[in-house]
Amino acid sequence: MQSDFITRAQAQEILKCSVSTLWRLCKAGKIKKFQRSSKLNLYSRSDINAFIQSTQDYSANQPTTA
Repeated sequence: MQSDFITRAQAQEILKCSVSTLWRLCKAGKIKKFQRSSKLNLYSRSDINAFIQSTQDYSANQPTTA
């Protein structure tokens, strides 16, 4: 069973994004960050999966242009 908390590098790999994009997602409240110490932040795997699902659902509902 996988831990529900992952490191910044793992979150970036899953989301295929930069550090600054991950920071902006956290600041916007789309992904929750858990600060374990001044140098270690962990992210909820379930929050990241939910964010990915919501963006896929949004994309699927958009009209296509020709």
